[in-house]
Amino acid sequence: MNWRSFVDNWSRRDWETWTKAWRTWAGAAGYPEGGPEGDDPELWAEWCTSPRRLRPLVHALEDAERTVLTHMLRRHGSNPVPESALAGEWIGGLGPARIRLALLGLRRKGLVMALRKSGGDRHVAVPADTGLALHGLLFPLGEPGLAEEPTAGKRRREREAAPGGAGLAASVLGIARAAADEPFRLTRSGAVAKAGIRRLQAALSWGGGVEPDGTGAGIGYRRADIYGWPLAAALDQALAAGLVRVCGGGTVLAADEPAVLEAIGSGWEPFERRLMSRWHREAMPSELELYHGAAGLLQLAPADGWITLERLSGWYVRHGLGGGPASEGGICGQAVRLWRDWIRLLAAFGWMELRESGGFPEGAAFRWTRDPAARPVPGPEEAGRSDRVASPCLYVQPNLEVLAPPDAPPLLLWELQAVAVPAGRDLYASYRLDRQKIGRAVASGRDGRSIAAFLAANCRHELPEPVMQAILDWERAASSSGGPAHAPEAARPRSEAAEAGAAGNGPADDLRTDAGADGLLLTGRLDDGLWTADGHLPSDAELYPFLADIPSMWWKDSRQYHPTTRKQIVKLAVEAGTELLIGREGRLERFVPGRIAEEEGTWRVAGRGETGEVCLRPHEWEEMRLILPGINE
Repeated sequence: MNWRSFVDNWSRRDWETWTKAWRTWAGAAGYPEGGPEGDDPELWAEWCTSPRRLRPLVHALEDAERTVLTHMLRRHGSNPVPESALAGEWIGGLGPARIRLALLGLRRKGLVMALRKSGGDRHVAVPADTGLALHGLLFPLGEPGLAEEPTAGKRRREREAAPGGAGLAASVLGIARAAADEPFRLTRSGAVAKAGIRRLQAALSWGGGVEPDGTGAGIGYRRADIYGWPLAAALDQALAAGLVRVCGGGTVLAADEPAVLEAIGSGWEPFERRLMSRWHREAMPSELELYHGAAGLLQLAPADGWITLERLSGWYVRHGLGGGPASEGGICGQAVRLWRDWIRLLAAFGWMELRESGGFPEGAAFRWTRDPAARPVPGPEEAGRSDRVASPCLYVQPNLEVLAPPDAPPLLLWELQAVAVPAGRDLYASYRLDRQKIGRAVASGRDGRSIAAFLAANCRHELPEPVMQAILDWERAASSSGGPAHAPEAARPRSEAAEAGAAGNGPADDLRTDAGADGLLLTGRLDDGLWTADGHLPSDAELYPFLADIPSMWWKDSRQYHPTTRKQIVKLAVEAGTELLIGREGRLERFVPGRIAEEEGTWRVAGRGETGEVCLRPHEWEEMRLILPGINE
């Protein structure tokens, strides 16, 4: 669950209590960042998930808080863990009471959230997006160590990601184009029919020509058995981005062309950034060894160049993130698995380029071709400057073939694919003008001369006469068959199909809003519906519900007590998981009692002293005081 998912389920009172506690802490600690103005949850979510904002906050943490937070991320990632179990782990030598107090402090700072599963015990978790922001602060990869370029004598294999040419963005756009050309009929169960699935699969285009597969990373989708994992992933993104929607009362999947044009109008970079942001926000692997690696990769950028798998292996080991014994080629198994189950997936999405020089895994290296950092998308006046190419850029051949460079703007490809079908890919993407597609365009209201004008305006040379003639001939053939009025319903423009659906069965529905009833698919990691956010923020005193029932002298003063009273205090400390301050041999020392054992005529207590494990009988210390972290220290 992400940060916003937690707070959206809090009561108004819990929200006001938390923001007040945060500002109180910030003022008392002299925290340099005063927090966002007002109490808008969206502003607070940005604040609590931004590495830049969190850096000074992490530096301002108490030692115990930082120890507990680091342990949670290292051993549990963003997975929920029972608070009672975490308190019993003796993290960094901290007793249960100090761990509970540290967790309370982390909750007040918005770094840890509480939740309950089906009304059970309280669990705690680092929100997924907060965890990604914290990961680079607590487990830095360090200065980029660029991999050496391979020498001529080494065997070299590279898998490149062409800008905008292939990958998740191109596949999502292909799905939207196919739905715009001819909306897809849905079965009673809400699935695309078999013929439609084949047409959708033909619209996919993956980096390096290798299909992605996220099953090894634990990323699953409903209906993946019907669509196959690659199509399920691309269709999930297209639905989530609103580029395709369900209309006609759940019977038709059609493109939302205004949404498509808005999404791609600024170029590939902003479009891909949105897809990457959602992917890393909602589809990070939950298995720890993959989670750590996937989060670590987000610290890098294209400017860091080639990163070796060997360096990634060293990072795993250095931060205690699993590492383990060296396996293949001296590289830890976690790094090898990350390459196979995650890095290759990102390369197929078109976001990474891979290299294997001198064998795998010792010669393996990767580099980002897209910046994974979640930065604001530039405004219209800045957007797209980096990935637009000067028009005209197409090569239109007399044989009706059209060649598009790999950095052709998505808006240009969107228009081209309305009249041409993909015909292959090498250095350039190849398309072939298609009679059926041009017939659909004519049925939708376009004319042959406007299609020819589009090609001529974007062609690097004069439009060949045979191309112009073919387009006009196909237009006449389409017009003679009846034109738009006689076009089948499935071929009508998306706006008409949507209006028809709205007139009969209400507004168009995004299937992802009710995946259990008629949803196509949905990311299948953690079923958030089983969890309920717990927004109640207790006071320090609430950590010790027995406080009003015991003599205050037990925790206010160091005194000598009768053996019976000593046993009562020790027993209370064991149950509360807290400490004692005891006097031994003329000095005071801390002692965390663990268990009491009865002996004939007396008793003894085993626990942790300042020098390690120790076992004491009641006569072996003098004065004592109950330590309640947050209350009397």
